[in-house]
Amino acid sequence: MASWATNEELRQYLPQITVTGDNDDLLDAILLRATGIVRDALRSLLADPTFDYAAYGAASAKIVRAYDSAYLSLPAYQLSTVTLVEYQSGSTPSTYTTLTSDQWEATASGSLYRASGWYSGNNARYRITAVWGYGPVIDSARELVLELAVNIWRSKDKGGFTEIVGVDGSGAIRAIAGLNPQQVMILENIRNQISQVWV
Repeated sequence: MASWATNEELRQYLPQITVTGDNDDLLDAILLRATGIVRDALRSLLADPTFDYAAYGAASAKIVRAYDSAYLSLPAYQLSTVTLVEYQSGSTPSTYTTLTSDQWEATASGSLYRASGWYSGNNARYRITAVWGYGPVIDSARELVLELAVNIWRSKDKGGFTEIVGVDGSGAIRAIAGLNPQQVMILENIRNQISQVWV
């Protein structure tokens, strides 16, 4: 698992930290934990246990099931990279026949359009060749990782307690580290952007 932000980016938020090997190791570990928190939250929001940001790789084929509709929803992929669409034309062993490029069209939302519809039932399997995945980390996710990492660093010796919130003395309140409402909203916005493209 790779972190979605770098040690150097985190140091811009924590300039007071002395550069030492031990501090660098601790910052790297904190970035990994913060990345894990954001990744797990997005996996839950997307209902996709495999979600992760990563650089796009080479094109490959993936089997997609169709339902009665003129639109075929695809798993996350790099837009404009669908190069081949095939339908299952036989089984035992499975065989596929290519649809010509004038029989389907990639939409701006990421789904594939076919005027005659995508068949369902026993022949609902399509083999799609594209560049699959969610792509590189987006800025809002990287920023959220950095915010969480800063909070983890600052609360590491306090166990989630702040020294003073509110009036000093009996008016001080306990503050628990975690995702605040604004950060949850950012996660939901990321989820909505991904869902609008891929579902």
